[in-house]
Amino acid sequence: MRPALNPLVLSLKESATLAINLKALELRRQGEDIVHFGFGQSPFPVPEIIQQALRDNADKKDYLPTQGLPELCEAVAGFYRNEFRYDFKPLDVCVGPGSKELVFQIIYLMEGPLLIPVPSWVSYGPQAALRGKEIIPIPTSRENNYRLTPELLDRACHSAGQSQKLLIFNNPNNPTGALYHENEIKEIAEICRAYQVIVISDFVI
Repeated sequence: MRPALNPLVLSLKESATLAINLKALELRRQGEDIVHFGFGQSPFPVPEIIQQALRDNADKKDYLPTQGLPELCEAVAGFYRNEFRYDFKPLDVCVGPGSKELVFQIIYLMEGPLLIPVPSWVSYGPQAALRGKEIIPIPTSRENNYRLTPELLDRACHSAGQSQKLLIFNNPNNPTGALYHENEIKEIAEICRAYQVIVISDFVI
C-alpha cells in the first residue's frame, strides 16, 4: 500500500530558483562559463569574525525558546526603538531560521486572501497554495518600473471584498529590484488601512 499524500503538496512544482541553481552548478562542472543570477546566495566568504563566533559557540546545544534567543529579541527590539522610535518590546519579536519559513508561517496563520504584486519571488504562490489560500496576483508594468501603485492596490482590494487580506510587499522588489519612495509607501499604507490589509513586508534597512 502506498501512503496517500496531501493533493496540495502533489500539485507543487520544483522551486524555479533551486532548479536553475542546480542547472547552473551542473553546467559549471562541465566547464561552461556561467553568469548565475538565479539564486540569492552571497558570493562573498563568511567574515572571519562570524566564523570565530561560530567556533566559540559550537558547544551550545540546548533548545532555544520558540520565540528565539532572548538576547537577540532584545537587541532587535532595541534597534527598532533607537532607529525608528517604535515601542517594540522583546515579546513583540520572533526570530526564525530564515524569511522563507517565517513568511510561510504568517501566510498559514493569517486568514484572508493573499495579494501578490507580480513579478514576485517564486515561493509566495506555492506557500499560499499549500494553505489552500486564495491568491490574487496584482500585475505590474515595465512602464512603472514594476512597482505596485496605489491605484492597482485599491482596485485589487476592492475586488477582494471587505474581509481581511494579506499583502506581500518588498522594498526593493524581489526579483526586479525596483525601489519605492517614501511618499509611495505612505499612499500604499493608507489603502492598506482602509481595506483591512495586513502587510508582510520584506524590507532592506
